[in-house]
Formats: sequence, structure tokens, C-alpha cells
Amino acid sequence: MSEKLENTILFDWFSVTTKIYDFSSMVDFLGLQSLNWSEGTGARGYKRRYYYDGISIHYDGINEGIWLEMSGQGCRVFETYSKTCNFNRLFNLVLDHPDEFHVTRLDVAYDDFEGLLSVKKILKNYMDMNIVSKFRNGSIELNPFNKEDVTFYFGSRHSDTLFRIYNKKIERGAEDLEHWVRFEIQLRDDNALNFIKNYELLDYDVGVCFLAVVNNYLRFVRPGSDSNKSRWEIASWWSKFITSVEKISLYSKKDVEYNLNRCSYYVINQAGNAVDTLIQCVGIDEFLKMLKERNVSKNPKYQKLIDDVQQERFERGEGIEF
Repeated sequence: MSEKLENTILFDWFSVTTKIYDFSSMVDFLGLQSLNWSEGTGARGYKRRYYYDGISIHYDGINEGIWLEMSGQGCRVFETYSKTCNFNRLFNLVLDHPDEFHVTRLDVAYDDFEGLLSVKKILKNYMDMNIVSKFRNGSIELNPFNKEDVTFYFGSRHSDTLFRIYNKKIERGAEDLEHWVRFEIQLRDDNALNFIKNYELLDYDVGVCFLAVVNNYLRFVRPGSDSNKSRWEIASWWSKFITSVEKISLYSKKDVEYNLNRCSYYVINQAGNAVDTLIQCVGIDEFLKMLKERNVSKNPKYQKLIDDVQQERFERGEGIEF
């Protein structure tokens, strides 16, 4: 039986620069002192960085200070392991020191597990131009081998506001879920900061803030006789989606998603005895040969993990073979 989850909104990327914090003081504020940080090459003008599973703190740049960057996985690590901090406290720090912090990116994601957003329905209405939008452009990515694997982009990928809607279930290979479509809002610079300001002003009601951005830029409508499309009625399915978003007042704190650490834990602690037994019986070379020749399709989540590790090591200038 497929797992049933409630629709949620979460923070899925956060990036900020500051001159008044260094690595140690930022880690202390975030409450992440217990993590086993690694050191490597920085980016975007920063020579060095400390990193741990999706969180990077870049330093030693042209300008003083640091650049804190948390990917989606990094946000989950922050929420899972911090004992003293959360996003509300982190956002308040930024707002309390407006001249000392510069927010460069914030992603806010709505996860639909109830079937309100159908990629087939969105695609049909997209192609029929049943859309009223402030965006000047958009694009679609289609998987020719899977008609359910569709990604919609509203806005430029380099603009200050970008919407992305896609089938998260397929991306993650989440066969245990009946439905999982994600609606991401990617905000940069002033637009990211404005979201945080409104979030605080509206008493941390993330659903209202998310909805305000969506309503300002995009809506799907039902075709009417009026020559002015902006006066067409909102589509009923889009209205149900809007209602669902509005009901979510708190952002969802999520656990760490599937990653290398969890994979290692499973292999060593759950399957370790079986692996050790097989190696002792047939030898390591034969064991590796059996792995290479196994007639089992690779779960997409494992392929994504390999891709993530390869990308991470590529960015650090390291080689890796699989």
C-alpha cells in the first residue's frame, strides 16, 4: 500500500553572505558544532570552504566574511542536527542586521501528496495557453520515455523569481508514494529578502507568504468568452491547490533525506553481517565481480546518490570511479 502524506511547505535552499561572522561563530549560531566538517576549495571568489552534506561555509575571499550556502539536503541536515537554531531564528538574525547580511537565494517548496497538481493537467492547460502570468517566458522539459516525467519552468532560470513544477516522485524514485508533485519558488537577492520580511510580518505564516508570490505571478484559468484573458475565471483545480496552500501555516521541518551516510549505515549495520559472510566465503574479488554482474535494476535514488557524490568531488577537484 502506498504511503499517504500531508501536503507541506519547506525551505529548500538558503544562501547568505555576511562580514560579521566567521566559520566558527556561524557554526556556533547554527548549532552544528557536532558535525564532522571537511575542508576544501571554495567558489565564487572564496578560496576555501568547510562543508558537510549539503552545507558549505565559504571563506578567504576578496571581501571579508563568509558565504553560507545550504542546498535542499543541507537544509534537512540543519533541521535535523541543530539543537539551538531553526529557520525562524536564522531569518531573524538576517533581518536584525540588514547592513551586514545579504541574502542571495531562498527556495521555498510546496509538496503535493494529495493529487491537487497533475502534470498531465498542467501540461494540457499550458499548451492551451490557459494561463495568466507576469512571467515573460517559460519552458518545458519532457522525458520521451515517461510521459509523467515533465518539468515546467515559469520565468528565466537566471531571474530573481523562478517557478519550477515537476514530478518529484519520479525524480526520487519514490515508489512507496502514490503521488508527489513539487512546486518550487526560487528567489534571489531582494526578492528573497522580501519573502523573509513578509514571513516575519505575517507572523511566520509560510502558506500565506508562498501564496502571495504565486498569486502575484501566475494563475491557471478556465477559457471564457471575454477577449481579455485576465478576466477569465480561475480554473477549479487551481483554486483547490490555492486553498491547500493557504491552509498550511507552518513550514515543515524534515529529516535528512536519503544520502551517503544513510546508505553507509544501512550497508554496514543492516546488511554488514551478510556482506562480511559472503566475502569470507567467496573472497573480495569474487564478491566485487558478483556485484558488477548482478541482474538487478538500480533504484533511481541510488543513481542520484552516485551523481551527487560525483558532482561534489568534481567541484573539489577530486577523481572518483564507480
